[in-house]
Amino acid sequence: MASSNTVTEKGDESCKMLRRVRGRKVVLIGIGFSLLATFVLSKMLGMHVGLSSHRRDFRPSINTLNAKIIANVKTFPRNSLNESEAGAAVELQEERRGNLKSACVKAKKAGKRFDNRGRPLFYNDDYNFMYCAIPKVAATSWKRVLLVLQGETDSIDNLFHKEVQHRYRYPTTRGLTYEEQKLRFSMYKTFLFVREPFHRILSAYRDKFEPQTQKPFKRYAAYILKANGKPITTQSLNLVTFAEFVQYLIHPVTTYTSMDMHWKPMHVLCDVCNIDYHFVGKFETLQEDASNFLRLVKASDVVSFPNYENDAHVTNSSSSDIYNKYYSTVPHNSLVRLYKKYELDFLLFGYPIPDILATVERS
Repeated sequence: MASSNTVTEKGDESCKMLRRVRGRKVVLIGIGFSLLATFVLSKMLGMHVGLSSHRRDFRPSINTLNAKIIANVKTFPRNSLNESEAGAAVELQEERRGNLKSACVKAKKAGKRFDNRGRPLFYNDDYNFMYCAIPKVAATSWKRVLLVLQGETDSIDNLFHKEVQHRYRYPTTRGLTYEEQKLRFSMYKTFLFVREPFHRILSAYRDKFEPQTQKPFKRYAAYILKANGKPITTQSLNLVTFAEFVQYLIHPVTTYTSMDMHWKPMHVLCDVCNIDYHFVGKFETLQEDASNFLRLVKASDVVSFPNYENDAHVTNSSSSDIYNKYYSTVPHNSLVRLYKKYELDFLLFGYPIPDILATVERS
């Protein structure tokens, strides 16, 4: 009996030892996995830092920014766009800004609401400006200029479209506190460039849906086909016509909120009736206006605006032959409805009713 108890006790001790050994193994294995995970993570972080080494912290402290702005403003008054630097641009800007302000007042009196939902603005603390980029209005060309002015590159040459759009970081007001935004809006020059609305719409279509629909815009192709009562197939998603695109734009279900930024109205994107823009450039006088603005912020000796006509990404949608070719496929009543949907862009930025709609009455 004693012998049996002894055997049992030894068995119990053996089990305890075995459990302890197994426990130690589990702990050691756990530690090993933790060390391995830490090593892998550190490598991944190291790689990430390496890939992102060209990105910088663009936001100085508020005190540093205050001192910097005051120093710059002393040498360059906020509202100075003098005749010696910009010549006839003074009168032109007064006309454009005056038209914009009066059209905003008229629209508000007519009951139009502007809800402060514009997109974030790019800013530059060295040259004291803020820029609202509108897709299909030379926005990529302006980004090339921004890269030079923020010290990312010495030249606009050999900066490819995809690289400009996706590789670099551009400081925007989204990353600023309310006080930081308020300070810049009170001291910096704000500007935007606009384009004749029908030309911009055509440019968006040709860029995103020809010769076939770009992958990120497949879902919009599906919306377009649905708005036209067409079946949605792999083939039809790549065969969206311009007339079908227009039909989608004028469809009641297509609101400004649901629109992609490439065809969303310009006044919505840049919140022009709530932000006081000091400079309104136009695509139709792009090179001249861009040069005048760079002189205005004393950056013309640092960078020149790219020759837009040499950009391989250009759709030539402002060409009269191309314009007429596409818009001739759209029924007249659809063109009238399209104008009405984008009418504020025409009114605010001083564009006349298109010749193809000479019979339309403005609001």
